[in-house]
Amino acid sequence: MKSPFIADKKTYLKEDKKHTRTVFHPAVYFIEDKAYCYFPDKYTPSGLIEYNNEKDALRHAERLHKQYALKIE
Repeated sequence: MKSPFIADKKTYLKEDKKHTRTVFHPAVYFIEDKAYCYFPDKYTPSGLIEYNNEKDALRHAERLHKQYALKIE
């Protein structure tokens, strides 16, 4: 069984094309879609919500899971 929420680690190539940056995206699993859902953020280079550490990304993923998947405010 898949975890209901995750902090997905991704590495991106920076604009200079010489260096990378690693971030964690909070994501929520929706059973009806059978996929993890990532949340947009127009202010980040990836276009998704991102954190520099797994702990904060997991904390946010849990809040998003409660709000959207379980519909708990």
